[in-house]
Amino acid sequence: MPQQTPLSDEQRLRIAELADQGVSVRGIAARLKIAPSTVTRVGRRMGLSFDHSATAAATSARMTDAKARRAETALRLLEVANAELDRLTRPYRAHAFVGGQAAGYLEHVLPQPDAPARLAIARTAATCSTSTSD
Repeated sequence: MPQQTPLSDEQRLRIAELADQGVSVRGIAARLKIAPSTVTRVGRRMGLSFDHSATAAATSARMTDAKARRAETALRLLEVANAELDRLTRPYRAHAFVGGQAAGYLEHVLPQPDAPARLAIARTAATCSTSTSD
């Protein structure tokens, strides 16, 4: 553990003054070029209390923003799920590569997806709709 240089009385007084002005722990630490933990420790020993309302407000704002982004994502996932479900009743282009002497590419348009494609579409829709309910 590195050896700590003791704070001068002037630095301690400056910590108290800045705390009384409502400057945050990180703000005090930046101004005095000391670690935030030092400011907290010295402040605790001096009986100072730091205003945490700005931190609480910032945390609340971040939580509100995250909730809004989750709601937007849920709507987008539902749109994807609905689009996938719509594919179940649309014509479906099936294709395959054929190997051998006469290698080629086969393509057919079916009135609806074949069974494996319907299963894949249903799973995709289910995954999207399940993700929105969490």
